[in-house]
Amino acid sequence: MPSANEDLRLAKAINIAIEACMKERGVADFRLPDPVRHPNFTERRYGLSDMNEAAKFGYAFPEDATPPKRAERKLTEADRRALGAAGDPKGCIGIGTTRITGSPLRSTAGSPTAVKIQRDTWLKSAEDPRVRARTLEWSKCMKAKGFVLRTPLESPKAGTSKSDERRMATSSVECSNSVKLPNVWFEVESKLQDVAISKESARLEAEKEELRRQLANADSVVKSTGRTSGSES
Repeated sequence: MPSANEDLRLAKAINIAIEACMKERGVADFRLPDPVRHPNFTERRYGLSDMNEAAKFGYAFPEDATPPKRAERKLTEADRRALGAAGDPKGCIGIGTTRITGSPLRSTAGSPTAVKIQRDTWLKSAEDPRVRARTLEWSKCMKAKGFVLRTPLESPKAGTSKSDERRMATSSVECSNSVKLPNVWFEVESKLQDVAISKESARLEAEKEELRRQLANADSVVKSTGRTSGSES
């Protein structure tokens, strides 16, 4: 699966390709909003794990603390015609997308096989007796700290103050570390994934190659336009 940084790299390159197309069509000052780096859900696969983030953001993702920049320039009708719509091979959106993915209809690489594996193995590992036992220990630890929760995947109820949310978040990390829930869960799920990966190795390699191809296209677009990813010049 592409990392959050690779996802951002592809999104920035598509923006650069679209903006270059608009410049070729006479809209030199056209700028798209900066792509947003998606949160790294893998880091919270077994609940909160970063004590510093928990103390600062509670259950919120750090990325949510910085709202994305919006494009201020209003588009004219001529701009909209040049830009086109998603999937339109003649508009700049379609042309820019094609330069990265190979088709105006193809999204950036996401490895559906890997997505399915990680979903299936997580669900199966969550029901493993070893994981369930550590989860129960985690729940007892949280109760001793004043929080009634069944699993570290639960989040605060609506209306919880930010200070209480942060205290709950740091307690969750402390309890997870204390009962070693992430360690056991990771060990159990890793073995399940090893089996699944060996069965789907051909598909996974093909999807990995598609990601490599798109990242190479992204680097080529950035180099050809003289832009550094997401820069103004």
